[in-house]
Amino acid sequence: MQKWLLIGLLPAGILLSCVDEVQLPIRQAEPQLVVEGTITNESPPYMVRLTYTGAFENISLRPKETPISNAVVTIRDDAGQSTGLIGITGQPGYYQTTDPSFVGQVGRTYTLSVTLPNGKRYMSRPEKMLPVPAIDTVYSEFISTDNVQTPYRYRVYIDTKDPADQPNFYRWEGLFYSLRPSTGSPCTPFSRDICNDRCWVPVTIRTVNISSDQLVNGNTVQKRLIMESLVFATGPQLFEVRQYSLTREAYQFWKRFGEQQTRVGTIFDPLPAPITGNVVNTTDPDDLALGYFGASAVVVARSRIEGEETYRPQVRGFLSTIIIPQGDCRAVYAPTGRLPGDIPEGWR
Repeated sequence: MQKWLLIGLLPAGILLSCVDEVQLPIRQAEPQLVVEGTITNESPPYMVRLTYTGAFENISLRPKETPISNAVVTIRDDAGQSTGLIGITGQPGYYQTTDPSFVGQVGRTYTLSVTLPNGKRYMSRPEKMLPVPAIDTVYSEFISTDNVQTPYRYRVYIDTKDPADQPNFYRWEGLFYSLRPSTGSPCTPFSRDICNDRCWVPVTIRTVNISSDQLVNGNTVQKRLIMESLVFATGPQLFEVRQYSLTREAYQFWKRFGEQQTRVGTIFDPLPAPITGNVVNTTDPDDLALGYFGASAVVVARSRIEGEETYRPQVRGFLSTIIIPQGDCRAVYAPTGRLPGDIPEGWR
């Protein structure tokens, strides 16, 4: 038996020592239109992004997208009003409205039309802007984690009251301003005093965070986690939460999108498939664009806390070990750096 095992294992060892890397051909597909955009009940402008899917150059890398310029882009409502979008200088593929009087309204239905430079015309299915309830409270809790680089954070939650008269679907985004230190710069030429050594730096959280009211219809949505904000300096913390209404179709799109993002990447996972949305070629119903054009009402809630927890000895000890970048914080964190005295609007 031992001899048989030895003979059986020898070829395997030889094979393992002589394995050559095999470069499999990467399957390519025709570029597809990708549409990203939402009209809200906030003040314009509204933005739409148009790209083509790119070709795979490496199986481990996401293909680069190709921005689309010189398209004709229009948003229309069910009252017969329309507005055109123009390309944004310096941002290929981005288009925005220019008419300040065209404002999204709850209850109106919106469609997007896109005519590409090659003459193909696409139109979104009608999307109704549904109402969204107010956010009751925004609150946070201070936590410590096992992450060596950013061990201290605030978890930010909201409570909101769900209406009972209809199914509701939600999406949330978060924004936090963190104070980021730098070595600063002389307040005046030849001055020994240092200025501009702490700036407010905004960080937007756009991970897919959605929910339906299937299990809470008519009740309060309690302690919904919106984001974790990182602590880089002692002092106040600023949080902003955006709560969007979704149609059932938009909710299903974001659900599929989120599920694809959170796959663990094992060999047992299904291969990722393009997520088509609600934008279709007007002459070929089988030609669907990727992405989604939505219409959402939005409410915004902000919270400022003094950040007493950041003065704890262990937190201050950690913060003292952070490598501080050299120079004026406005330049170090450009173009987002804002001076501490220039607290963002809404927190004064």
